[in-house]
Amino acid sequence: MATAIRIWRVLLWAMGGLFLLPSAWLMWTTVGLADGARYYGALILLGLYLTASLLSLISAWGMRRGRAGARRVSWAAAAVQTIAFPVFTPLGIFGLILLWRGDTGRSSAVTTGAMGVAVVSLVTVLLSIEALVYWAKSLGYPAMAALPSAIPAIWLGILLQLAIHEGGHALAVIGLGAHLHHLRVGPLWWRRESGRTWVEFSARSLLAGSVSWTPASPHDLTRQRLFAAAGGPAANLASALVGLALFPWLGELGLSRQWPWTIALMTVGAAFGAAAFWPHRAGFQDSDGATIHGLLTNERFRRLSEIFLRQGMSDSSALRPRDWSRADVTWSLELEDEVPFASQRGAILLAACAHYLDGGDAAEAVGHAYTIRDLARAQPKRFSPNVYPEAAFILAFHGGDLEAARELWALRPAGETAQFELSTELACAAMAEGQPAAMARATQCSGRYGSSGALDYLRDQLRMLEAGTLAGEGYFQSAVKILNS
Repeated sequence: MATAIRIWRVLLWAMGGLFLLPSAWLMWTTVGLADGARYYGALILLGLYLTASLLSLISAWGMRRGRAGARRVSWAAAAVQTIAFPVFTPLGIFGLILLWRGDTGRSSAVTTGAMGVAVVSLVTVLLSIEALVYWAKSLGYPAMAALPSAIPAIWLGILLQLAIHEGGHALAVIGLGAHLHHLRVGPLWWRRESGRTWVEFSARSLLAGSVSWTPASPHDLTRQRLFAAAGGPAANLASALVGLALFPWLGELGLSRQWPWTIALMTVGAAFGAAAFWPHRAGFQDSDGATIHGLLTNERFRRLSEIFLRQGMSDSSALRPRDWSRADVTWSLELEDEVPFASQRGAILLAACAHYLDGGDAAEAVGHAYTIRDLARAQPKRFSPNVYPEAAFILAFHGGDLEAARELWALRPAGETAQFELSTELACAAMAEGQPAAMARATQCSGRYGSSGALDYLRDQLRMLEAGTLAGEGYFQSAVKILNS
């Protein structure tokens, strides 16, 4: 391995030094042409050659000097080299293989997945565009417009494919007969809770999407999740195939001038599908491909997936957290801290908190909340945003440790979504104002939000606190009466 890395470093020096100045000069010359914008394909390729050459030299120098960031630069260099075909591609593939074999840590696995997604997506897009442009010329379609006119087509393709991807997940869920709770495409959120439906707008992330669902039946849970996970990328690939089938008929449909838009839709769809099917984990989130791979190859991942789905059914069925199997809760807590279970650690601990708290064992719930606090202190990126308000609430209300709750709350990521608003209000009020004020604020919050899950959670906490130290105060009797009315 060491000898192979030395060979790669020598090749990086050679290729970087050989192509850096020529690619920069050719790119500058092409940009300076009066109609240089027409040759944006050549500009992109020259830009890749220039970037690959520069990163090659930086990577070779960093490895020679033993710099801390040399390995990350090497990943970036190998990824760019792979898509800078045909000159740099063999060097990039050679580097990716060496880096893959040499990196065994968790952080390097995440980097490997991210680089893999980037390489697969870019290679798919570039190869598809190159082939489709030649096909359009052979069909006699009009010349492509200049680059500024093509950029809107690419963005439209991205937005449409995002909607197609999330719509594919939603259609798969509906086809299973499961409960679809929310569908998010960019800034638009569709929600259905408590028997009512509404639409929200949030501009926090314009290029993101998500689908939330719970199974209607406890049978074949692995098959249900597998089908739901595959729905999104399958829809992207299907849209690309439909566009490919219609491409030669655009002239007869009177849409021959729209062929660049069709190419954008097809290539982005193929890239979306390929990237989504690529097994990749980042923090607490798994890609569709990672979920599918885990369900097909890992028996423990299948069991954990079924446990999570049964736990999620408590919002859409009579199943309560205390009704979950104690054996399943104990088994999931004993899972080793390893991929793919490391990314689910926060959800496992939070589910255990809900199970013990709903069963009346507040001490166990508080103990697991402290575990969340300790892990979040060391590795905050491993936790979903909803873990923080729930765990802070448990530490403040049932653990009586406001300092630990405040510390955990300070570690939370910014910008929790509206579905966690009630828990956020509870945690903030408990840490700042005490339990009575927390209950008053949470009651107002639940009235504004109207979520069945939030109302049930508040009712449960009121019932449990009613039997505790504050049971004698009239406020809690009136609050329970109002919420149950």
